[in-house]
Amino acid sequence: MDLSQFVQSVAIYALPVLFAITLHEAAHGYVARHFGDMTAHAQGRISLNPLRHVDLIGTVLVPLAILFVSSGKFLFGWAKPVPVNYSALRRPRQHMAWVAAAGPAANLLMMDGSAASMTSTPAGVMRTAAAESNCTAPGTGAGRSARRSSSRASR
Repeated sequence: MDLSQFVQSVAIYALPVLFAITLHEAAHGYVARHFGDMTAHAQGRISLNPLRHVDLIGTVLVPLAILFVSSGKFLFGWAKPVPVNYSALRRPRQHMAWVAAAGPAANLLMMDGSAASMTSTPAGVMRTAAAESNCTAPGTGAGRSARRSSSRASR
C-alpha cells in the first residue's frame, strides 16, 4: 500500500468512524443521565465533541496501524468508556441494560440513516431501479439464455 492510498483511506474512514464512536459513547452517557446517574454529565462526557471521547491508543494508534497493515481493508478501534455509576441508577438492573444498549442502538440508527441517505441520492435511486427491473447487462449469462429462449419460441 503506497502512502497516497493510505492517506485516502484515512480521510474516507476517519470522519464517519469518529462520528460513530462519539455518538456511541454520548448515547451511553445520555441514557445513564436519563436514569439518574450524573457521573458522565459531571465529567463533560455527554458531548458530540470527539476530542472528549478520543483515546490516544484505541482511537488513533491502533486503528492507523491496523489500517496500514490490512492495506486499507479493515479498521478497528475504541474510545474512552463513559463512566457509569451503577448504584446511582434508579433501578440499577433494568436501567443498566438500557445504558448498555444505548451505544449499539445509536450506531444502528446511524447506519439506517446512512443507508437511507444513500438510497435517496439520484445514483442510489438509479441503482435501486436497475436492481428492481428485469433488465440485464449485455453479455451476462441470464440475458443470453433469455434471448435464446425467446428466439426458439419465435421459430
